[in-house]
Amino acid sequence: MPIGQRLADDPFLFAKRDALYLGLAFGLSMVTLRIPMEVWQRYSNVMLLLSIVMLLIVLVVGSSVNGASRWIALGPLRIQPAELSKLSLFCYLASYLVRKVEEVRTNFWASASRWA
Repeated sequence: MPIGQRLADDPFLFAKRDALYLGLAFGLSMVTLRIPMEVWQRYSNVMLLLSIVMLLIVLVVGSSVNGASRWIALGPLRIQPAELSKLSLFCYLASYLVRKVEEVRTNFWASASRWA
């Protein structure tokens, strides 16, 4: 509490900020849960491509925080593309496994039996 008191004359500064972020995260998760699975599957390729482009943008114009250039600054908002790329990769892999389920199943067990 002393840091919040010193910075903004509010002992609950960080608790209020964390409550705001928690509310935003809860709201975004509710919106995300409302999106049908077909939409995630249909746009998984585009999401993966955009996340790769964003990772490349970080190399060029990434903003540095604590000595690490991992952020894209968009005014007051900073985005860390690595976190979005994790979601995109999981969506793409899930979409791939749904599309190629039989091929993956037969090839996986065939190659697994060679290693066993």
